[in-house]
Amino acid sequence: LAQARMAALTRLDAGLLRAYLEFAQGRTGGGGGGVWTIPGHKGVGGRIDAGLGCATDSDVPLYGGLDTVGLGHGRLQAAESAAAAAWGAAACRFIVNGSTSANQSAILAMTRTHLERQGQGERHHHVDNDNSGRQGRGTNGNRHEGTGGAVQGGPAAGASNGSQLTVIVQRTAHRSVLSGLVLAGVDPIWILPRVCELTGVPLGTVQADIEKAVAAHPDTMGAILVEPGYLGTSSTELPGIAATLHSKGKLLCVDSAWAPHFGFHPAFPPHAISHGADLMVTSLHKTLPAVSGAAAVFARSSEVARHLDPAVDALITTSPPGATLASIDGCRALLESEVGAELFEALLSRVGRFKTALAAAGVPILESTVDPCQSVARFDPTKVVVHASRMNASGLDVKNDLEQLGVPVELADRDFVVPIFTICDTEEAMDSLAACLVASLDRSSRNATSSPSHKSQAWSWATVTPVAGCSLREAFFAPSIAVPIEASVGRIVAESVCPYPPGVPLLVPGERITADTLSAIAEATESGARLAYAADPTCATLQVLR
Repeated sequence: LAQARMAALTRLDAGLLRAYLEFAQGRTGGGGGGVWTIPGHKGVGGRIDAGLGCATDSDVPLYGGLDTVGLGHGRLQAAESAAAAAWGAAACRFIVNGSTSANQSAILAMTRTHLERQGQGERHHHVDNDNSGRQGRGTNGNRHEGTGGAVQGGPAAGASNGSQLTVIVQRTAHRSVLSGLVLAGVDPIWILPRVCELTGVPLGTVQADIEKAVAAHPDTMGAILVEPGYLGTSSTELPGIAATLHSKGKLLCVDSAWAPHFGFHPAFPPHAISHGADLMVTSLHKTLPAVSGAAAVFARSSEVARHLDPAVDALITTSPPGATLASIDGCRALLESEVGAELFEALLSRVGRFKTALAAAGVPILESTVDPCQSVARFDPTKVVVHASRMNASGLDVKNDLEQLGVPVELADRDFVVPIFTICDTEEAMDSLAACLVASLDRSSRNATSSPSHKSQAWSWATVTPVAGCSLREAFFAPSIAVPIEASVGRIVAESVCPYPPGVPLLVPGERITADTLSAIAEATESGARLAYAADPTCATLQVLR
C-alpha cells in the first residue's frame, strides 16, 4: 500500500525525494510516539499558528527525517553519487545556499588542489583525467585591452612558499566569487569577456585571451569563468580554454549557475564538465523545478574531488532543509528521464512560439540583434532577451507596466527585458505575457522622445580601466567609511558597484576610484541600470577604506 501511494505521488527515481514523501506521509498519518529531534516546530507548527504552520509543517530535516539521525541509510551520499554520474563527474555535492556557497566551496577546493600540486611537484603537472566528463545521461597599474582581454589584477593576499596566489577571473563573476577569493586568500587577474560591438553585451571568453593571461602570469592557479552569462550567452571556445589551462597544469572552474539544464537535450549547449572544466557550479532552482537555494558543485576528477568535501563542509550548514535536498535529487532524476526530455521539447516549442509572436509584432530579441560577425557566443535556446531600446522603447517602462499587472520579470533596464521560461510555464501564460509585452513596448515606443539605441548603455563598463589599490582580502578586513561620490576619486573602494545588465562591475573592493569610474557610474545610473551590491543603491555615496 505504501508503494502504491508513493507511485501515485512521484514517477521519479529519486531516493531523497521518496524519503521526503515517506516522512511527510508518516507525519500526517500520526505515529503517536512524538518527535524528539530538531527542528523545533516538530512538523506541527500549525497548532501554534495556522499561518506559521503553512511555512513550517512541510519542512523535513536531513537528520532524523530524510535519513536516520546517524545517516545510516546513506541516502544523501547516494543521491550525490547519482548526480555525479548524470553529469559525468567524479563527485557532486548538493548545496542548499545557492551558487553563492557553491562558488565559495569551488574556490576553496581549487586552491587546495593547486597547493597540493605545488607541494608534490611535476607529478601533478597535468590534470587527472580519470573522469573526462560526458554529456548528461597588484599595486601595479592595470590594463584593459579593447573589448576583451586581460585586465591585470593587484597583489595577491595569499601565499605559498613565498609566492602569491592568483587566479584568472572573468570580470562578470558573481560577487560570491569575490567572497570566495577573500576566504581562500587569492587575488584575481581580471579578464574581460568579448563583447558584441553592436549591443555592448558580453558574449564569452576566448582561448587567445586565456593563453595571453597565462603567459603573463605563469604561476596562476588557473581560471574562473562564467558560462553562460546573465543574458544567456556563452563561449564556443570552452574546450580549447580547458585544454590550454590543462596543458600548463592549471585548473578551470566554471560558474554555470544559469545552466543546470545544459547537456540534457540536443538543442542545449553541452555543460562545462563535458568541456573539460575541473569544477562546475550550477543553480538548479534557476531554471528547473527545485526549491530556492538548490544548487550543486561538481568535481570532474578524483584529484579535485578529494578537496571538494572539506571545502563544502567548511561552509555548508549542518542542518540542511530536506525539501531543498529532495528537490535537487528529483530534478536530477527528471533530467535523466524520458519525461524530462518531453518537457524540454515542449518548452522549446513554447519558447519558439513566444519568439514568433514577438517577431510578428516587430519586437527584436538579443539573438537577432547581436553582431553576426561575432562567432564566439552561443545562446541558451530557452532564454529570451527583449531588446527594447532598439525599437525606441524603455525596458523600465515595460517593467512598470508588467508589475502593475502583477506580472514581474527577472530583469529589466532601459535596454532589455528578460523573462525566465522553464518547463513549469504554460503556453497560455506565455501567450498572455507576449501580448502584454507587445502592447507595453508599443506604448513606450510611441511616447519616446529620443532615437532608437542599438548599443546598451551598460557598455559604460568598457570605458573603465581597473586600478588596483590593495588586495581583495585587505579591502574586506580594512575599516571603511561612506564618502560623497564626488569626493571619492583616488580613494580605495571597499565595496562592489555592478550595473545589471550586463553584470560587469565598475568597481571591486581594493580598486582605486577614478574620474572614469564616476563617469561610468553616472552613465549607468542614467540608463536605469540596477547598481547592484553598493551599500547606497543610488551611489550618492561610496564605501571607501579609511
